[in-house]
Amino acid sequence: MAQPLNELVVHGWDLASATGQPYAVDHQTAEAVHRLVSQQASSAGTPGLFGPSMTLPADAPLLDRVLGLTGRDPGWKA
Repeated sequence: MAQPLNELVVHGWDLASATGQPYAVDHQTAEAVHRLVSQQASSAGTPGLFGPSMTLPADAPLLDRVLGLTGRDPGWKA
């Protein structure tokens, strides 16, 4: 269940950001996705999954840290 949840959260953010829509996930969902992504992410990227991870401050919102681990810039807007 964790991988499909990851897909929904991360690609949901992609779609919301690309269309200028607000996006939020509850803390429990963000924690579950963070656990999965932290195991798969790499500063060199994870071919077929993620780009090179970005390090964000520990006090950054959890969803932002998830996005950074996948190689996405949480501040990106279309």
